[in-house]
Amino acid sequence: MRKRLFISIAVVVALISGLVRIFSVVEKQIAKSERNVYGKLEQARLFNDWLWIMNKGYSIGEYLLSKGYDHVAIYGLSNVGCRLKERLEKEGVSVDYGIDRNSLLYIENMDLYSPDDKLPDTGVIIVTPLLDQEDICAMLQKKVNCEVLSIRDVISDITMQNV
Repeated sequence: MRKRLFISIAVVVALISGLVRIFSVVEKQIAKSERNVYGKLEQARLFNDWLWIMNKGYSIGEYLLSKGYDHVAIYGLSNVGCRLKERLEKEGVSVDYGIDRNSLLYIENMDLYSPDDKLPDTGVIIVTPLLDQEDICAMLQKKVNCEVLSIRDVISDITMQNV
């Protein structure tokens, strides 16, 4: 009788333990999905604001040149970073290099560095990942002797100057 009770309790404990583990994994996946959705929403907002300033005749390149930045580096070479590189090159701003955590990334005609590398001098670094921007900017500011700006702040500044 005691043996059956002990086995029954062990089975219940094992089931509860398994359920707790499953719920933990599911909870982490939900949190990751929520973060991804938030990131995509922020990216859509950024592209909307960027298109708004372009449609009004303003450009990120002109803004940077007016601030004395004719050489830039771009941190984050996903969608936003690649579009920024293309636009700046068309607007006469020299993109000196890119910085990205993905060491396997290849961008044509661009030197790439890891955030852990010693970074070459440039006029300004523009941070394009929309999540963790503050942390990335703070980390870079400790490493370099140039200004570090987030793409969100650049676009917001252009918008505020021209509203």
